[in-house]
Amino acid sequence: MVATQYDEKDGSWCLILRPNVALSWRQAKLFLLFTAGVCFATAGVFALMGMWLILPFAGLEIGALTLALIITAQRAYDTEVVHVSESKVKIDKGRRRPERHWSFDRLWSEVILAVPGHPWYPTRLAVRSRGEQVELGRFLADEERAQVAGELRRRIGPMAGPGGPITRLRIGPAAREDGTAHRKA
Repeated sequence: MVATQYDEKDGSWCLILRPNVALSWRQAKLFLLFTAGVCFATAGVFALMGMWLILPFAGLEIGALTLALIITAQRAYDTEVVHVSESKVKIDKGRRRPERHWSFDRLWSEVILAVPGHPWYPTRLAVRSRGEQVELGRFLADEERAQVAGELRRRIGPMAGPGGPITRLRIGPAAREDGTAHRKA
């Protein structure tokens, strides 16, 4: 889930990234109770028929399901906040509260959307500045990550200021004034 906020009094912009959650914690508990009830009822019927060894395995299955639901529910609270002001890009990551913090100069920051080498792998979104890189939106879908990259590029701008990308000139004895190299025949 991607949410944006604009603060008019200081002209800053904020992007909030959260994972898409299918079940609330209440719904997950109800699912767990229903599944445990069905599993233990079935195992109880088999135990009454003399197959008592099914009961410990039913308990292991419900324990594994409980652990998986707890881990999934905790990851649902992962939050990444990107705050872009006139001069700074601040990134906070954490669960329920900021746990890690980065601060970059806006003019020296660039947004990178890396395309994977294989179509099965997801794209990777990062903000990089002066050798330090922070990955964003690992929990987002590729389309959402591309949308976030476009929004961040509009807000942060290209590296080294709003004047556009820096053109690279070839330096050397065969360089022309327009920046292209002169080839000798």
